[in-house]
Amino acid sequence: MSGDGPFERDEDLRKLLRPGARTTPEHDDAVLAAARTFTDETPVVRPSRRRRLRLVIPLAVLVGLAAITVGLYARFGGPLKDGSPLRSLSNAPSEAITPANGTVLSEPPAQFHWPAQAGAKAYRVILRDASAEVVWRSDAVRVNRASLDARHAATLATRTYYWSVEVDGAATTRQLGPFWFRVE
Repeated sequence: MSGDGPFERDEDLRKLLRPGARTTPEHDDAVLAAARTFTDETPVVRPSRRRRLRLVIPLAVLVGLAAITVGLYARFGGPLKDGSPLRSLSNAPSEAITPANGTVLSEPPAQFHWPAQAGAKAYRVILRDASAEVVWRSDAVRVNRASLDARHAATLATRTYYWSVEVDGAATTRQLGPFWFRVE
């Protein structure tokens, strides 16, 4: 054989025959012919590294998207519907959310108010500064409003703040917001 197959010479193929086996030269020639035919007609196909990566990368992306979907499903207790309060809060009338999203205030708000959520057992307001540091966290309340005490209100400087509401339900906790306001 010439060097275009995996075996350079017939001697390489003969080494594969059982050593010490009593065979006839005709048998050996038939085995070699079959091996030559097999190696000539059936090339060893091995996907290139590039081709393997083209298969692995999309698979990894799909697995990642599936994990995100499962995480969101677990976080929000089910699929988000277009009319759900969680989605529609950003379109809620400004009087339904106090302080209204994007409001500029001369002093810190005394009270936070949001639309009541079906199945809510308790609410908790979380107030963060622009660097996402928690500035204040309310105690759990059963109604859809919470008051910022004067001691914490006095610590709020002139800047932008973000607030959100944790809604504790029967089996899950979800979040409303974030909403923002600025104290000037």
